[in-house]
Amino acid sequence: MELIDILDEEGNKTGKTATIEALHKNGKWHKVVGIIIYDQNKNILMQQRAIKEKSDPGKWDIAAAGHIGSHEKELEGIKRELKEEIGLSLKEDEIKHFMSYKKEVENDTVNKKHLEDIFIAQINSQNTTTFKVQKEEVEQVKWLSVDEVKSLVENKKVKTREMMYEELFNYLK
Repeated sequence: MELIDILDEEGNKTGKTATIEALHKNGKWHKVVGIIIYDQNKNILMQQRAIKEKSDPGKWDIAAAGHIGSHEKELEGIKRELKEEIGLSLKEDEIKHFMSYKKEVENDTVNKKHLEDIFIAQINSQNTTTFKVQKEEVEQVKWLSVDEVKSLVENKKVKTREMMYEELFNYLK
């Protein structure tokens, strides 16, 4: 059972930890990281979330994302998530901070309060054609054009990150 740091709304550690389930039930702020990977042709590496996932099953998402353990730094966490979810290893100097934002989701089943840090990396897709997916979390991984990703966003077939996609499309222009 992984413990996550409980944060205040500004991202400061409160000195308390909880499980992901408890955080999402009780609406406590915590850190989530994600990474956008694009190639030399501005194609974007996307993963389709597993159909059995509780949150956004079958929807498309950026290359990897997840919660930061109480013992981790953001870069360590995103490197771990990338390796676990799609079997890809990157060096720290290949990864750059892209943006940060707050995300709240409240409905009948969850009360999520995420402070999200999104990273970005450019890699050569010709050298990266096979991926080792974590079947519990990922259905498939594909390189998609900007137009294909825009279509997924417009048709609400992606995990909700509207502001991030807007920034990404501007960045890749």
